[in-house]
Amino acid sequence: MGPFEIQVESSFSDAIHMVRSEISQDTDLHRSYHDNVAMSIYDNSSLSVKAANVAADSVMDRLFSETEQLTPWGPGLVQSYLLEAVAEKVATKAVPTGRMSGQLKFSSSGWALLDVPNFFVRSIFSSMDEPGISLPVSGEFGNGKLNAHISVMNPEEVKAAGGKDNVRSHDGRSFRYQLGPMKVVTPMKSKEWRRVWYITVRSPELEEFRKSFGLSARPNKNQFDFHITVAVLLK
Repeated sequence: MGPFEIQVESSFSDAIHMVRSEISQDTDLHRSYHDNVAMSIYDNSSLSVKAANVAADSVMDRLFSETEQLTPWGPGLVQSYLLEAVAEKVATKAVPTGRMSGQLKFSSSGWALLDVPNFFVRSIFSSMDEPGISLPVSGEFGNGKLNAHISVMNPEEVKAAGGKDNVRSHDGRSFRYQLGPMKVVTPMKSKEWRRVWYITVRSPELEEFRKSFGLSARPNKNQFDFHITVAVLLK
């Protein structure tokens, strides 16, 4: 092993000790690391959410039992969140998190939606610097009022999933998600909106929920992101 490899391994070992010490005293911090490791494993493999969580259990167990034996499991961690989290821990003492959750509900027009606080959309909208934009109010979801949400299934997908009653058995169920970047799109079929701005959403739990009904992981045969619409430009 050359001097560079020794130096890197030593720094990583010191960082692992730091993380190990801190999460052993903080249950929430331990859970945050576990969830981010699981999400990284899910993103970089073909494992299900459940299997990714089991794999994350193993990684976290090894953090405590094999701290000195980095080589056997180091390559696996290179693809995981933990290595990045350790580097960030050393640099900033901060742990990336941002878990959010909402409850499943149904619109009068047959959509399955995840509830989002209206004030979240209003706060994003108020800070946007885009001329002519409006809040995304629509009769389809909110009778002409703002009704912030994440679309989970459209009416056709609800029907393909066994019908409204089948999906409605999950009414009120909570799902976790994380926010991604803002995007803008020109909706080809909308009669109301010329452009739409939305915050992308990442949710392995919603993906697994859709797949349990035989649907694609993401809406419209994986063509659309899960998202929260925050602004529109009217036609």
